[in-house]
Amino acid sequence: MHDDLTGLYSRHQLHKELSEWISQADRDKPLSLLLFQIHAYPLWQGQISPLASDRLICEAVRVVMEKKPAQATAYRWDHTKIALLLPDCNGTQALLLEREITEASHSHRLPAALAFPGLEFSLISGSATLPPVNLWQLGEVAEKNLALADTFQNGGYGLTREETTALQRVVSALLRQENPYLSFHASLSAFYAQKLARAAGLSLASQTTLAVSAQLQDVALICIGDTGKHPGPLGMEEYNRLKRHPVQAALLAINLGLSQEIQETIYCHHENYDGQGYPRGLKGEEIPFSGRILGMAGCYAALLLPRPYRQAFKPEAAKKEMKLMSGSNFEPSLVEMFLDNIPNWSSEELELGRFPLIG
Repeated sequence: MHDDLTGLYSRHQLHKELSEWISQADRDKPLSLLLFQIHAYPLWQGQISPLASDRLICEAVRVVMEKKPAQATAYRWDHTKIALLLPDCNGTQALLLEREITEASHSHRLPAALAFPGLEFSLISGSATLPPVNLWQLGEVAEKNLALADTFQNGGYGLTREETTALQRVVSALLRQENPYLSFHASLSAFYAQKLARAAGLSLASQTTLAVSAQLQDVALICIGDTGKHPGPLGMEEYNRLKRHPVQAALLAINLGLSQEIQETIYCHHENYDGQGYPRGLKGEEIPFSGRILGMAGCYAALLLPRPYRQAFKPEAAKKEMKLMSGSNFEPSLVEMFLDNIPNWSSEELELGRFPLIG
């Protein structure tokens, strides 16, 4: 069953194949669903005729099909969306393919008849992977992530003028090291993130990405009032404000012209392996690999630093805490790799000897 306009399989055919797939022998292997949509499509519709809208959809299909892996199958999800179903594709691989296709869309040349001043053609995307997502929730989760991507690209999380000004002050303050806690935490996070990245075999470029992301991950904490000086655990209102800081920091990375990988790493550094993190509640391999690394490195660095309501942890005590968070906050295999590769420094070597330490 095919779509008349694009020649792709229909959504009905996709659901039929999912029903068949669940009974196959390879159902224990990962399965990813990617959705693509033209960014700001309603604006295009306001400028062009229905016939031209159809041509625009076909251009989007062309971009996706040029990058489609051989094992993937493409479908017309609905009037505006294109779906790719990828067997034996985990969440990290799906995110890499998302990025490759969306980046290719930026350089795609439209026919002259579809070129309009002020409108730039590009694709946005959302994905879901089994596991951890249930087979019949793949579409729902992928559409949710697509909607979040659309909101993110349109600035829907919006910053006020005061917040924008505050973020600019934050960067300046951190560069001048006017906030010792955040400055020291950023440096420690960068070191541990690079250490784990090397252990995982990531490229030098990826290690640099993590170092930059670590320096910017918490810059927004200053403008929402959490600078390491809060006298106790946060209340609900304060915690809800805090949960905005990855979004604000990622927006800052966008405004600074930093890479999409840096943006995503910062955006996802507080997602938890069990899906209980923020801002999107991603789970398992839905979280970009770099985000999983930075989240773990940042947590370990935070344990080594004192807060007004608790003492700093000694390195061995911090390692025990990390083990307790394995499987909930962090991916177990990464926790094991991390603990096997971090230096066994003493607290004095960490320049923490002047702080009271926990056991």
